[in-house]
Amino acid sequence: MLERRQVEEIDKFGIHIEYENWPLHCRSALNLEVNCPEVGSVDQLVFAGMGGSAIPGDIISDWLYATSSIPIYVIKDYHLPKFVGTRS
Repeated sequence: MLERRQVEEIDKFGIHIEYENWPLHCRSALNLEVNCPEVGSVDQLVFAGMGGSAIPGDIISDWLYATSSIPIYVIKDYHLPKFVGTRS
């Protein structure tokens, strides 16, 4: 395992600090008011992202899994599947 000094030498932008503060970010997010917009008539929800950009899709997908009446997909690829269209 790397020592903190070694991490700081490699991580010139200090990204490791954001990961250390992840629990604080999550606790703070619990206090945010969430207003879900009306989405109209859709066949499925599709979240597209790679790496950290896909995390919100994963969280929302897990959150809505048991209650959503439509499928929810998190796409972590350079290309969207052919089923994604104007009603996605």
